[in-house]
This record gives sequence, C-alpha cells and structure tokens, in this order.
Amino acid sequence: MRLINKQATKTSLGCLSKGWYTDGKSNYLVKGNSNSEISSKYGFEPFSEVLAYRLGKLLKLPVIEYVLAPQGLFPDINTYNCDYVSVCKQIELGDGQLIGYCSWADLTNGKEVKDCFSFYLRSELSNLDLAKMLIFDAVIGNCDRHLNNFDVMLDNTGATLAPIFDNGASMLAYKSEAELKLYHGIGFDVSKPFKHTHTEQISLVKRRLNPGIIFEVQLDKIYAQWVKECDDVFNCMPGFRVQCIKNYVKHRLSFLEDFNFNQDGGDTDALNVFQ
Repeated sequence: MRLINKQATKTSLGCLSKGWYTDGKSNYLVKGNSNSEISSKYGFEPFSEVLAYRLGKLLKLPVIEYVLAPQGLFPDINTYNCDYVSVCKQIELGDGQLIGYCSWADLTNGKEVKDCFSFYLRSELSNLDLAKMLIFDAVIGNCDRHLNNFDVMLDNTGATLAPIFDNGASMLAYKSEAELKLYHGIGFDVSKPFKHTHTEQISLVKRRLNPGIIFEVQLDKIYAQWVKECDDVFNCMPGFRVQCIKNYVKHRLSFLEDFNFNQDGGDTDALNVFQ
C-alpha cells in the first residue's frame, strides 16, 4: 500500500503516529502506539483496537473492523517497544447512498459536554445507538470517547450514528505493569464524554436513554468465545498483561449481565460497580 498522509496525534500518554494508506481502491488508517518521552511509558493501543473489535463483533454491536499487522509493513509509522500496528478501512462514501460524515464535536459547535448530551436527545438520532456505544465503552474500559471520537453519517434519507471506532484507549492500554500488579486489572473506571466514570455513564444510559435489551447473546458464553478467538493477539503480548485484560473484561461483562441489558438480566443500581 502507498502512504497518502502521515501525522501524529497527542494522547493522554504522549504522541501516537498514524497515517492514511491506499491500495488504489480503498483507504486505510494505520496507527502505532503512543509514547511519553517524559516517563518512557508506552501504550498498547494496536492490541486494544483489535481485542475491542472482536468483542464488539461477538456482542453483535456496530463496530469498525481493526486488524493487527507487523509494523515492518508500514515503516512510516512509529512504534515504541511494539512490533505491531492496527489497520482499519475507511468508511467509504457512496455505500448505501452515504454522502458524508462529521464528528459530534463539529455538529455541536463548541457546546459544553452536558449540553451535547441534551442536544443528542433533542435530535432525531437513535437513543439505542448511543446507548450501545456507551455500554460497549464500559465493557472495554474505553477512557477516551471524546466528542471527536464518534461520528454521524449523512445520507439521502437523514443522519445516523456511525459504527463504533477508535477504541485504542481501552483494554488497559495505558496501564503500566506496576499499576496492573496493584489492581490485577480491576478497579480502573474512567470514561468520557458525558460522565467521568463508566459507573456514572451507565446510570445515565439507563435513566435518560432507556435502551432496554442491548445484548441478544449470553455474555458468559461470549466471554469464553472471545478469549479463544483472541489467542493470536494475546500471544503477541506480555502474559501478565493478558491475564489482567481477561480479568478486566470478565468482571465488566458479569456486571452488565445483571444490569437488565440482556434478556436474562436483573436490575442493579450502578454504585461503584467497576471498582
């Protein structure tokens, strides 16, 4: 593939290298991992993108596909203590009469975050689609769903929420080994954009979006299937980190199973549930 454009994005951890490539037919976004020159700390975003996508697919949620690729195939993309990059295909205009897309930050034009949520409720966009994205973020522990990290697609009939993308800041991607040893992968609960924790954001989902059934699958069976299907990714990562990620996802899925988001679930108040 041929490089079209390369850039670097500031992250909470430091700087992340990414670039757009083309194969002559479609465009692809290739991303490395972040690195902090101050603390010499690096992230595991390429792995998180793929692990999150595979879980979302099993949960039958609208997620953009990410694949893991050797960094050597994309020498223009910088990685730090990591031999892999993540690759995803650009949403193509023209599919299903799609004429464009823009971020929620652009649509709300600088509004306060709390007003952006109210603005969504007043729009004709689906409450269920927003609930799916925020609940998925809680499952994977995404700490960076800012207003530029979800888009609205426009077509000849109106607007819909775009498939879920940019999940690199999940699956404990930014946690050091020391932090993982302290919490064994459980206890990290930081979210965006509407609330500071997933616990609070899930309460907001139930209270204001009233989504009803989200998962049409048994979450315990999905967990076992996800672990099995991600062996190839886990084999590329440090063993202790892998075990912490497994603990983390299992803990969060077991909570959501009791939160009335699936057919067999009960009803539970969100009180520090991810702590």
